[in-house]
Amino acid sequence: MSAATKTIATSSASVLQEVILRFVEAAQQRSEFEVDQRARSRRRYHRSWPLSVVMNVDDQLIDMGVALHNASDQGIAFLSPRSVEAGEKLFVRLFWHDEECPRVPAIVRHCTATKTGYLVGCEFVLPSH
Repeated sequence: MSAATKTIATSSASVLQEVILRFVEAAQQRSEFEVDQRARSRRRYHRSWPLSVVMNVDDQLIDMGVALHNASDQGIAFLSPRSVEAGEKLFVRLFWHDEECPRVPAIVRHCTATKTGYLVGCEFVLPSH
């Protein structure tokens, strides 16, 4: 990796990390946190608000509105009208109304059918430093 590429990756990671921290702070202020932590390493905050997700559907990228289920500094879960395969990479705009907000890459860790669609759990993926 060249010095320029490493600088860009570090800069990108810093910007994305700042967006994630700002989002988690907003979730903390407006949400209820999960009391039962079980084996979880991070506290999750529950709140339903809109997110924008770009995903690959039938080899086409689509931008879809979803509803936040919970959030932590390591990832999010959202309710989706579509099933998503574990391992798929998504790009999430955490502040959906802010067109300038960068999309945060995330890997789907689980997708569970619910009565109203699918609960999709994702882990944020930041560029390497």
